Amino acid sequence: MKFEPLPLIIGSLLFSLGILLAREELPFGNPIPEPIEQGDLTLHLELFVTMPQTSEGVPKARINSLKPAVDGSDRVYVNDLRGQLYAVDEGEVRIYLNVRNYLPDFDDSRGLGGGLNSFAF
Repeated sequence: MKFEPLPLIIGSLLFSLGILLAREELPFGNPIPEPIEQGDLTLHLELFVTMPQTSEGVPKARINSLKPAVDGSDRVYVNDLRGQLYAVDEGEVRIYLNVRNYLPDFDDSRGLGGGLNSFAF
């Protein structure tokens, strides 16, 4: 079994923070001492596309981010950690780039940043 120290460190930090919060003794004080009032902002979510699955197992896809095209069109780009970058235009999804075709040692294993994590134009 491979030992990965990062999850242990993060877990320890979160546990320590939880103890501090439970005791209400934050060393830096409450950054927002006044109660936050509820505003009139609402959020409406609408399904506009279903991304293709990239695995028979779970999870079916490892979608990481969605970014608008820089050309002013309504097109968006979506990356899957398994190496596919998709273009979504008017609800139609097509592979824009498959980095596996260009990187023979591409690693999309879970944990510690494996896969196609980001993209920019």
